[in-house]
Amino acid sequence: FIEHGILREFSYIDQDQDQDQDQDQTITHWLMAEGNFQYLVESFLEQTASKIAVEAIEKTKLWAISKADVDKLYAEIPALNFIGRLLTENYLKKYEVYI
Repeated sequence: FIEHGILREFSYIDQDQDQDQDQDQTITHWLMAEGNFQYLVESFLEQTASKIAVEAIEKTKLWAISKADVDKLYAEIPALNFIGRLLTENYLKKYEVYI
């Protein structure tokens, strides 16, 4: 959860052999501002590395939770499953707007 600040979600563009390999080229997927949740869905759910990166582009305060802790909370407080679903639906709606 982004309490304060802005995050940039991006990935690196594959370089052709003719391009200068010293220059990293990236594509920004989106910017997330305070009051939003940010997570890399596949990486978080599957617990795998992602080709997508996230960086703070200004001073930022974040709140984080592990997948294990989310699963534990869902088991202990079933109503949180509903809240998690709503957050995921909201994330997917925002994503659809940007593709």
